[in-house]
Amino acid sequence: MRNPISPAWLLTSALVFTLLLSPFSTAANAQEGNPANATCLACHNMKALSTKLPNGETRQLHVSKEDFDKSIHGKRACVECHKDIIQIPHRKGIDRKVGCVQCHRKLWADAQADGTTVEHARLGDVVTQIDSYMKSIHARPSEDDQSRTNATCYDCHDAHYISHIDHTVGSPSRLKIPLICGNCHKDILETYKTSVHGQEVLVKGNANAAVCVDCHTTHDIESPKEDSTRLEITRSCGNCHEKELETYLGTYHGQVSALGYTHTAKCFECHGFHDIKRLNDETSSMHINNRLETCKNCHEDASEGFITFQPHGNPNDFENYPLMYLASKGMIGLLASVF
Repeated sequence: MRNPISPAWLLTSALVFTLLLSPFSTAANAQEGNPANATCLACHNMKALSTKLPNGETRQLHVSKEDFDKSIHGKRACVECHKDIIQIPHRKGIDRKVGCVQCHRKLWADAQADGTTVEHARLGDVVTQIDSYMKSIHARPSEDDQSRTNATCYDCHDAHYISHIDHTVGSPSRLKIPLICGNCHKDILETYKTSVHGQEVLVKGNANAAVCVDCHTTHDIESPKEDSTRLEITRSCGNCHEKELETYLGTYHGQVSALGYTHTAKCFECHGFHDIKRLNDETSSMHINNRLETCKNCHEDASEGFITFQPHGNPNDFENYPLMYLASKGMIGLLASVF
């Protein structure tokens, strides 16, 4: 009985056959050092192409020619990014340091030198975003080698099927942002799915509901442990919840936060970070049954009286806050009579 032909033998045969028919012969590769996309895709367009990583994981190496051609980089050559590949076949385990940052900055510098910045205005926008990204927590620990960072450009924008992501509120393309961020932040994504924001975005397809970048920004993302980040996230809540932010800033918590201090309660410390629920949801940290325990996170000796505290009370709204309205007007009257 004959032995079955192995997939490795088939792949090698296909590669040799492609090289023989390719306009870039082995001699041309050695001379010019720039294999054509057709040569690369002869193998990488094979859906079953993959490799085993040292940690045991499988990395897919398939690149769809059709999808790549439709992407923003569809007209670019593979070796413009994979600069260390100068001949085909290339060795396994090659150290691919693909640097989106360096490439775009160089292209923009060339456009400035050639006086073609108007024609390449979009490239200028990208470089501005890169400058913001380089200050972010994602760009660390290595700014020089973007293949060794917390998260680099192609972790969010994809490596081969790059398309513009419009994160503007109401834009359909923003609906995929939580799933993109969730590629790295898997646990947070699972929590977000249970929240009122996650349900609106991922289940109902509501492009007006909050996604990751609404709170954490797009490119200049910093650690949420930083005081500046915590204050910025609080302000970001007000981009959607304007009235709630206004009334919050009228309280002790809000006034201290407005002064730039972070040791008082902010939106996410009461309502939750990624698991925000509606107030009538029994699992919400602000549900009437859970509110006291939430207050105790800061006020260890909190009593039942804390439940009556109105963090968004409006002294000018008699219908919803009659006691606060009467107390406010009474104080104003007292002050007027004294003067």
